[in-house]
Amino acid sequence: MFQNEKYQGHNFLLLQNLDGGIVQPTYAKGGAWLGEVSGCLSVFTCMCQSILGHAPIGSYFQRFNIDESHRCECGVPLQTRDHIFVACRKHKLLHGDHRVPKYIGELWYFLDTNPKAFAQRTPGLRPRASDEQRGVTSPPAPLNRDSKLVTGRLRAPHALD
Repeated sequence: MFQNEKYQGHNFLLLQNLDGGIVQPTYAKGGAWLGEVSGCLSVFTCMCQSILGHAPIGSYFQRFNIDESHRCECGVPLQTRDHIFVACRKHKLLHGDHRVPKYIGELWYFLDTNPKAFAQRTPGLRPRASDEQRGVTSPPAPLNRDSKLVTGRLRAPHALD
């Protein structure tokens, strides 16, 4: 069933196993992807998001109408998965090649080498899409030094005690 393009969606990254067959998603024995990342949760998270097309990048924000910048940090107007793999100057290319990873091991290597690729963005460091439309190009002021970032949410220092 997963080989049906309508079922898998348009943004799914098809990866091959060493036999040349398409890697099928499964949860049996840790799944087809988990065994490749040696238990590293951050790499596994980025791997899943990049495979599924649900990574926090410009094309995802545009597709779901999220008020975040669509620009890549390197200046390209629309940050896409293929751009990150193939052309982005902010990331080390896969073995110097200009291509999208074909195997799970290659994807893992790329993500391990480029930990910021497909990772969650830190709040307040990049302009939102609505700011760019209004011509505001600088990011918001830095976070208050007394504030702390806890599980992705900004909380006042007294909330941490």
